[in-house]
Amino acid sequence: MKQHFRTPRLSVHLLVISAVLAWSTCAHAKDRTLADVQRERDEAVKRQQELDAELVAMQVAAAKAAIAAEAQAVAHAAEARKLLAKLEPGATELKTGIVTAISNPIPATTTATALEQASVAAAKAAGATQGVVATASTKMDGTTEVRVEPYSQTALRDGNGKQTFGGIEFGVGAAFTYDLGKHNRIRDASVVGGVVRVKNSDNVKARLVLESHYLFTPKVSFLGLISNRYEKQPKWGFGPFVALQPGSDAVIDAIGAGIMVGFRRSPEATDSFNIGIGVMYDIDSKVLGDGIEENQPLPPGEIDIRYKQREQSGFLVMSSYSF
Repeated sequence: MKQHFRTPRLSVHLLVISAVLAWSTCAHAKDRTLADVQRERDEAVKRQQELDAELVAMQVAAAKAAIAAEAQAVAHAAEARKLLAKLEPGATELKTGIVTAISNPIPATTTATALEQASVAAAKAAGATQGVVATASTKMDGTTEVRVEPYSQTALRDGNGKQTFGGIEFGVGAAFTYDLGKHNRIRDASVVGGVVRVKNSDNVKARLVLESHYLFTPKVSFLGLISNRYEKQPKWGFGPFVALQPGSDAVIDAIGAGIMVGFRRSPEATDSFNIGIGVMYDIDSKVLGDGIEENQPLPPGEIDIRYKQREQSGFLVMSSYSF
C-alpha cells in the first residue's frame, strides 16, 4: 500500500519542475527578443540621423554652387558690357538687348534644352552686331558657365569638309587674295602734320571661303604625269569654280570665280587636292574718301579723314579638298 501512493507524488513533482523550467525559458527568450528590438531601433535612429546630415550637406553644396554660378555670370556680364561698348554707335539698341540677356544669370538648375536655347539666342544676337559672341554651358558639377568673346569668323569646315549656306552645300577652301583695284584698302589712317598717313592697309588677305566646282575628267594625261585613260575612277580633272565668303546673317561679303585643277588622292577616295586661280570681288572694302589721298594733305577746310565703302577686285588663289 505505501508503495502505491509514492508514485503519484513523484509524478507531480516532475510536472512542477518541468513547468518551472518552461516558464524560465520563455521569460529568458522574451527578454532577449526585447533587447534585439531595442538595438535595431537604436540603429535605425542613428542611420536616419546620418541620412539627414548627408541631405543637409548636399543642400549646402548646391546652394554654394548656385551662388558661384551667379557670381560668375555677373562677372561675365561686366566683361560683355566692356566689349559691347566698343561696337559701332549704330548698334546701340542691339547692344542694350544683349547686355540685358547676359546680365540675367541662368540658374544652376536650368535644363539642358533651355540652356541651349539661351546660348543660341545670345550667340545670334551678338553675331548680328559683329561685336561679341555669348555662349553658355553646363559643367560636370551642375554649375552654368557663360562666356562672352569678341566676334571672329569661325572655322567653316565640319567633319565632312562641307558647309551649308543659303540651303546649298559647299566645299571649304583656303584662299589668298591680292588687291587689283585702283584704291588701296585701308584699315586705319591718321593725319600727321596735316598729311594723311596710312597705318594699316588691307590689300592682301588670307581667308576661308566656301566653294563649288565642276571638274571635267578627260581621258588624257596631265602633263604626262597622271592619266585617266585606264582608270575606272578619274584621277584628275579641271573646270570652273565659284567661291564666296559668308558674312553675318547670311550676307555675302565677297564672291569670286575662276578655273581649277584637282587631283584625287586615291582611286577609292572622294577627297583630293585642288588648286585654282581667279578673281575675287569684295562687296564692301574700306578705302579713303573722295579727294583724300595717301601721303597728301587733306583737302582745304577738312580736319578729319573720311572713308567710303566700295567694291574692290583682287587676284584669287584658292585650294580645296573635295573632288
